[in-house]
Amino acid sequence: MSRNKKVKKNQRNIKKGYIAGCVALSVLLAVSTYITVVVLSVVAEESKKGNLIGTVNNTAPTDSNIVYDNEYIQNVVPDNSQNNMNSSNQNNANVNPNPNVNNQINNNVNNQQNNNQNAPVQQINTLKDTNKSKADIVKIYADVMNTAKKRAPGFTKIEYQELPDGEENRVFSEGGDKAGDEAVAKMLNFVQTMGVFVPKEEAEANPYVHEKGDADMARFPVFDREKGSYLTDPESIESYTYKLLPNGNVRMSFVLVPENNPEPIGENETVAPSYTGAVFSPMSKARIDGTVYHPIVTVFAKDIKYSLRYHDCSVVVEFNPDTLEIVYLEQIARVSIKGSGDVVGLGKIGLERQELIGTVIVKDLKY
Repeated sequence: MSRNKKVKKNQRNIKKGYIAGCVALSVLLAVSTYITVVVLSVVAEESKKGNLIGTVNNTAPTDSNIVYDNEYIQNVVPDNSQNNMNSSNQNNANVNPNPNVNNQINNNVNNQQNNNQNAPVQQINTLKDTNKSKADIVKIYADVMNTAKKRAPGFTKIEYQELPDGEENRVFSEGGDKAGDEAVAKMLNFVQTMGVFVPKEEAEANPYVHEKGDADMARFPVFDREKGSYLTDPESIESYTYKLLPNGNVRMSFVLVPENNPEPIGENETVAPSYTGAVFSPMSKARIDGTVYHPIVTVFAKDIKYSLRYHDCSVVVEFNPDTLEIVYLEQIARVSIKGSGDVVGLGKIGLERQELIGTVIVKDLKY
């Protein structure tokens, strides 16, 4: 099967998967009657085609035609002015009444100055300086990601989602009895077996392969957008690190500040409406509303309320400071989903929190 046909088939499968997921979950609502699962289905489908999270691995670049980015290169000429001044003062202090001797001294001084001017220029790459501010982190990350988008390297992308249980990940809100809570818990666990979510094992067995030179970088963060990062505000960074590794690469990491219901950047837009949307591809609330408040759903659940809180969304990127080529990229977006509804047969029940973790791994980069 040709690559184009395979891509089209994947796209059809994604679309069919979304439709099937909505239908299946609507049926589940009729049986188990809980609205949060509908929200989770939309979240999962959006994360499949977008970049809820991501990771990239590859080896150092060996392309002899690499175009080096000189923005961070500073030329430093050795400063010998103090030496010249001392030499000049010393010569003036020892003026010889013999004109020939004075001429010889002046010639020596001029030769020394000419040699200093012809001395090799020292180049300093400021990316190797680990003293960085939040503004530096935002700027460097954008340059690294945008360089990848423009150069269109080949890569392999693995993406999967997790719906973890346990008290630290799933908390029922007040109002639901134990029987209702157990029904919801069973359904949430069942969701992961329906094909709505892509498990890690399946994602690793069937990765998305992007060919080197293919200019369509839609599957590379930020999903389906021209740039790799739209982050510009240093206040978007909650914490960060910047380290120079023994192998000469730089490893930079940062965590975004939490946001409630962040919107993705729109098509043809140049400014992201949220910090999360500037780095990841969060689910649009309007997109989810279309499913949550669909007439089929509202037959079984009334007074539906929900919210998405993106928190501890982190990025780790290792790159070559001379070429800005990515060696390793990891993006992790964590979403807390809160939902409630007045459900037929169970009354008003809901979840105080259900964690959703999506992972994207992009590896084997070929520049």
